[in-house]
Amino acid sequence: MTVAAAPVPSRREALSLFRSLLRIAREFPDYNIRDYTKRRTIDAFRQNRSLSDPSSVSSAFSDGFQFDFLLLPINGFGENLGSVEFTEFDQGQLLVSKKQLKLMNGPSRALSRTKQFVTSTATTKSELLMQHYTASLSLKQAKQLHAHSTTSGLLSSHLLSNLVKLYALHGHIPHTRKLFDDLPLRSSFLYNTVIGMYIKSSLPYEAIQVFIQMLTLGQCQPDNFTYPFVIKACGELLLLDVGACFHGRTMMTGFDMDIFVQNSLLVMYMNCQEKEAAQWIFDAMQKPSVASWNIMINGYFRNGCAKEAVMIFNRMMDVRVEPDCVTVVSVLPACGYMKNLVFGRKVHALVEEKGLGTIRVNNALMDMYAKCGKMDEAQILFDEMGERDVVTWTTMINGYILNGDARSALALCWPMQHDGVIPNSVTISSLLSACGSLMAISFGKSDKVNGAVVSAFIITFVKRSESLLEDNLHILVPKSL
Repeated sequence: MTVAAAPVPSRREALSLFRSLLRIAREFPDYNIRDYTKRRTIDAFRQNRSLSDPSSVSSAFSDGFQFDFLLLPINGFGENLGSVEFTEFDQGQLLVSKKQLKLMNGPSRALSRTKQFVTSTATTKSELLMQHYTASLSLKQAKQLHAHSTTSGLLSSHLLSNLVKLYALHGHIPHTRKLFDDLPLRSSFLYNTVIGMYIKSSLPYEAIQVFIQMLTLGQCQPDNFTYPFVIKACGELLLLDVGACFHGRTMMTGFDMDIFVQNSLLVMYMNCQEKEAAQWIFDAMQKPSVASWNIMINGYFRNGCAKEAVMIFNRMMDVRVEPDCVTVVSVLPACGYMKNLVFGRKVHALVEEKGLGTIRVNNALMDMYAKCGKMDEAQILFDEMGERDVVTWTTMINGYILNGDARSALALCWPMQHDGVIPNSVTISSLLSACGSLMAISFGKSDKVNGAVVSAFIITFVKRSESLLEDNLHILVPKSL
């Protein structure tokens, strides 16, 4: 054909010639438009930078014949055709660069255009669009696309898999599980997606059930991403025997050398109060991560071994592992428990040196100073904090109560209210404890910050925080006040 050998025509000429070819293709099904002709036709559009509706190009392709060799990325959703590159795709794989993805007008318009595209083109193309927009679509948009694909009869297994990932990403358990159960074949990735969704939703038992189903059906095998999820579930449910069985499976498959599997085993054994087993795994690790050290420090403290927690921290410093905020928050409670003020101050100096002074770390430091009887140092740290949360205020209130200063604890009520901080159940319980002590009631009568005033403060915030502790106020505060 002369069109294939001709120089690149203008956009108008190219479109006219190409529509003529499409008419021939409709009238003569056996007529084959050469790939080179298709390429040169598209080249004409690439030379023009003022095409207002790029989707008309791909629309012309799909109207004339099944065209799966060249495709304008994302059906021409780019704002400027001149800056969008055409990409070949083979066997359902569409390669789109990050630069091209930035040209899109957003998920809302993409969803609208995708619906049109699903209706008028092959299922493979709709799946490709779904892959690229999985992370961008909202739950509502995902449901719309799901419904449209179902009514269009284009809900393939591959598209179902993408919907499972999307629903799981948004934590929509009913839709995720229904689509997952409807899939005839499921990959390890899909199993991991569903199991991970249950873990994030605090449903460890359901996560283990899906894992057992995975083993029973035998369609795929667990991998190094599967085991951390199910081992964590065993730790949360305190299923030591089951967790030990999963540990054995990791040893048989070689996944016991994976750092994420090892860390999950540390958590599980510490939760089940098997400190020796956790220590054995930790000592066998070639290069423990900072998360591994944090798990051991926190695990020993939660098991009533504050001294061992501090020893692990010192060992961590000796091997020059860089601590993070979690490390500090894990070791400070051990310092406070042992009332080891000297060591606590060293940790505070480390925080200043490493720049780890987050709100969470400062809260832990104040708690440590309070338990060591140094409320003056806790107050200095409190005053220097530019941002405070409800835990900050509660820590100070508890600290003063712990050190027998209910007056200072109650005096924090109004500054807390002035800052607009809503107390949680721990805050309210602490304030009620202060009101219930004889010293606090006596102070209230003489200084007009009595139990009734504190009661009114608590009731105001109880209503906002939807707490049930309001019903207990009459027990602790005398009616005469």
